[in-house]
Amino acid sequence: GKPFEYRLQNAYWQHRLVGRDYDTLIITKGYPARTDMSRRLVMPYSGYELQTITHPHFGANPVQVFAIRVCS
Repeated sequence: GKPFEYRLQNAYWQHRLVGRDYDTLIITKGYPARTDMSRRLVMPYSGYELQTITHPHFGANPVQVFAIRVCS
């Protein structure tokens, strides 16, 4: 899979990522029911780096993102 999950550097994600330490990263495909584990990827949390990317999901211009490391 891809090495990073990207989240915009905005107040919402800043509050959840900066200066926080987590043990586990859980990525869900869509919005599964709490009990539906088939659509969840669970892995150790390895932190993030700051990147500037251009991606259609975020529009035409480069944006600052938190690139959350995904260990598969």
